[in-house]
Amino acid sequence: MIAVSSSCSTTCTGGICTGMVNGICWAILRHPTLRLCTASNSCVTTSYRTWRSRRLPITRDSRWNLSWTLFLTKTKEVVLCHQQSLLKDSFTEKRIHRLCFSRLEKHLSRYNKALYRLIFCKVCTIGVHGGRVKKLLLMATGGTIASVSTESGLAPSLSGEELLANVPLVHDLCEFDFKQVMNIDSTNMRPQNWLQIRDAIIESYDAYDGFIILHGTDTMAYTAAALSYLIQNSEKPIVLTGSQQPMANPFTDAKLNLYHSVLYALDDRSAGVVVVFGNEVIAGTRAHKQRTLSFNAFTSMNYPPLAHIRGNKIIRSAPNQEQVDGGLTTYETLNTRVIVLKLTPELNPSIFYLLKNDYDAIVLETFGIGGIPSYDGSYEEAITDWIASGRTVVITTQVPEEGLDLGVYEVGRTYQDMPGVLSGDDMTTEALVAKTMWMLGQTSDQREQENLFYQVICNDRIPQSVDTEICE
Repeated sequence: MIAVSSSCSTTCTGGICTGMVNGICWAILRHPTLRLCTASNSCVTTSYRTWRSRRLPITRDSRWNLSWTLFLTKTKEVVLCHQQSLLKDSFTEKRIHRLCFSRLEKHLSRYNKALYRLIFCKVCTIGVHGGRVKKLLLMATGGTIASVSTESGLAPSLSGEELLANVPLVHDLCEFDFKQVMNIDSTNMRPQNWLQIRDAIIESYDAYDGFIILHGTDTMAYTAAALSYLIQNSEKPIVLTGSQQPMANPFTDAKLNLYHSVLYALDDRSAGVVVVFGNEVIAGTRAHKQRTLSFNAFTSMNYPPLAHIRGNKIIRSAPNQEQVDGGLTTYETLNTRVIVLKLTPELNPSIFYLLKNDYDAIVLETFGIGGIPSYDGSYEEAITDWIASGRTVVITTQVPEEGLDLGVYEVGRTYQDMPGVLSGDDMTTEALVAKTMWMLGQTSDQREQENLFYQVICNDRIPQSVDTEICE
């Protein structure tokens, strides 16, 4: 990376240099394959052809997010212009106000300087922060995105570096480091693996501007939710992504998902744990895998996506949705003795007694908006006994959308105010599992558990006060 100017002899190979040309402060081009010349004949001579029409981060702040033009003369000298000025160059100091090829060609012909090639590039400040190039850590864990065909079926094999090599669009946006945290099918992802990922992020937190975790889709929502509770108030983006088809598949969605993940991670407004998949950015606590084959595999449940990505533009749903409130808080303890129990017709309530030896909490997926069978006493006695033994019951619904309200029907109202029963409201089952494990890992006191559970963390639930405000 080298910056040159007619009044600044500074050369830089590790960052971005600035100089003064015609009284204009500028910083130029982080890319190793470009020939730049000035009146003082300071130049970098390498292959310019591979540079054509690339998107490059070149400046220190957003005020330089302008349209620039490079002119390559017949003598293969490069002239840098922007919309208002032609910077001092090797043949003229005349200012040019319109970047119209025909007018510019006519203007330059007065000086007997024909154009050899005209290259337009829209300069962006992606990947540049505070005058330095951003740095991301790409963390590979396996999954479909890293899988290759074997005699036994698809199996994770590719490293993060090999995967990124397939997405050349991002190579010049920032700097990357790679870490192979594990290489497993996400079906085999366990809470201890969540803690491994958490540890890898915390160990490197100060060294990077953001983190991208390549993960299998089957349990990605669980991992995203778990990291949302283990790493809270992160000012840096922690992005999970993957694909429905392996990177090696010619029709893969992996390249686009990885490209979008890098764009999002480099945006100065991005923060916290998210899933980037299928052109959407989803809060880590709201992601749910809805489809097994389609490229838009994930849905943001009961909460709008944080953003949509179209091409290279991030269109955010709300300006302050990812605003961080408070300093970074991390946790390292989970109680994994949590089970999800889905009600089915005629399921025997005695299952609660059978589960006592192995579990401390049940996430109970009820019928509809919160119906629990009441024939022959059914579940009330079993749930009361479970809670009396110091264990926790979290009630949610089997229906993915629109959430729970125990107060609507008689078959749910019994449990609405029962001490020790926690209502999952509009949360996803994945987030409920992760939050319950996190909550139990912090305290064994039921009152303290309740306080932790009803905290709104990373947009995981809509506060009751929101409903009140809307009704008013």
